[in-house]
Amino acid sequence: ASVTLVVRELNVAPVIPPIVDRFVNGPTNLSFVITATDADRPANALTYSLGADAPAGATIDAVSGLFAWEVAASNIPGAYTISVVVTDDGAPSLSFTQRFAVLARDLAQTITFAPVPAQFTTNRVSLQASASSGLPVGFMLLGGPAQLNAAQLSFNASGSVSVVASQPGDATWLPAPPVTNAFDVLLTPAQITWSN
Repeated sequence: ASVTLVVRELNVAPVIPPIVDRFVNGPTNLSFVITATDADRPANALTYSLGADAPAGATIDAVSGLFAWEVAASNIPGAYTISVVVTDDGAPSLSFTQRFAVLARDLAQTITFAPVPAQFTTNRVSLQASASSGLPVGFMLLGGPAQLNAAQLSFNASGSVSVVASQPGDATWLPAPPVTNAFDVLLTPAQITWSN
């Protein structure tokens, strides 16, 4: 009598390598291909899908793994964690989930830096500037006969003074273009007192 042995391969789940987190600035179209691997021989057919945490409008092609999302102004600013699921057609069918993050940042913020009029050497000036993001603005003395302490400016001689206002941004906002103010410092007029 003859015996026939049928050896069936044990199905192994497909794998998606780690997906690099994405950063987008302003409304834009984000798209890239996600590729899974399957150790089975012959390889199983793979199907891609997105988890329930995917933002509205995000899609993935079931066959090619092409992820696409039209990031709208309403999505900004925001941080999104997106799950990608790959499923094989083995017996039994197995799946694997990989997650990545998308950080959607707003367009560049701007700084409003009030002009500083000419000053006398004995004056003290409180610099005033604001960022459209609401983040704090910092000041740096570029040159001139002055001393800067936080936002307080004092002078030790006459000459031209330049100060730059800046805001470096954060996880949501891009750095603001710096704004420079230049003004003159004049000698304080001497006071003459007449006496009889």
